[in-house]
Amino acid sequence: MRRTTVLDAYRTPVLPAYRAVTRKGEHLLKIWCQHCKKFHIHGGISEEPGAGDGHRVAHCWRDDSPYKRSGYELREVGPFTAEAAREARASARR
Repeated sequence: MRRTTVLDAYRTPVLPAYRAVTRKGEHLLKIWCQHCKKFHIHGGISEEPGAGDGHRVAHCWRDDSPYKRSGYELREVGPFTAEAAREARASARR
């Protein structure tokens, strides 16, 4: 079993991100925030899959969210669909 260390508090979490395209054709990534129970949107990405992967500053409004300190890494996992939204919410409850 792995022991918890002081550095664990500063590890950057990796979150699954879902691609969405606006009516104007802009590509965005949506991530589910388990702290405020909302999807956050990160934009400015190209059409190439994985183009938005990497570190981002958190959009969470909760003061107690650990994402505010570390931000998070995005990893694109697929398109944003109704099923993907349900799965993201459900995985946060586990």
